[in-house]
Amino acid sequence: MSWLKVLAPAAVALIAAGCSFTGGNAPISNGPTTTTVYTVKPGDTLYAVARRYSLDPVAVARENGLSDPSKLRVGQQIKLSISSGVRQDIERIQAHQQEKTSASASAAAAASAAAKPVTAQKTETQTSSNSSAAESSSSSAFIWPVKGRIVQPFSTLNKGIDIAASAGTPVKAAADGDVVFVGNVKGYGNLVILRHTKELVTAYGRNGTITVKQGQKVTKGQKIADVGASDDKESRVHFEVRRNGKSLDPTTILPKQ
Repeated sequence: MSWLKVLAPAAVALIAAGCSFTGGNAPISNGPTTTTVYTVKPGDTLYAVARRYSLDPVAVARENGLSDPSKLRVGQQIKLSISSGVRQDIERIQAHQQEKTSASASAAAAASAAAKPVTAQKTETQTSSNSSAAESSSSSAFIWPVKGRIVQPFSTLNKGIDIAASAGTPVKAAADGDVVFVGNVKGYGNLVILRHTKELVTAYGRNGTITVKQGQKVTKGQKIADVGASDDKESRVHFEVRRNGKSLDPTTILPKQ
């Protein structure tokens, strides 16, 4: 199974082949629309690209006939129907960002020339140390969405883990984050996707009732759904973790049970 790359969320978001979508917001309309062809870049997700242009990711998926929106390829071209008003806003923002970037680069170059080498080396070491500490802290902050034995481990075919749990058991957010997708996806059932950092996303599949909404902020341990009943096998939660679009074995960031 694969789902939205972080990244990629948006993936944000949507998932397996032949999937059906529910939820999502209507496209923002602001004047006549024009069709733009967008080329997918590394780290892009359908959700992120659509939101960047104030579009509904579900509508973009349908317009492009994407049976599996989670599998955007670098270099792939997708059509975006963008309103003229939104396009003007984006162009103004991009121009402003370029001005800020140029100004920041000039200031940084001047500061670098004036700084002593030993100071620069110390700053670089501190930055690297702080980055490693932040990543370590982020990983250690995760909890299990449900407590139970792993009935299907992480593998090249199963991009997450399946955790046995009784139907109706609360499914909890593994860490603080934002709800970037809520819907029903073939192969995943009722699915919730949370974004925790710019790089890190988690997904929770095979739910019964979902108790959160897209766009909502959640805290670690907060109930986001109930475990769904299963007719063909014991009830379970499918849990996935992605960092920069790459699948991780969830047991590497979860504490031992």
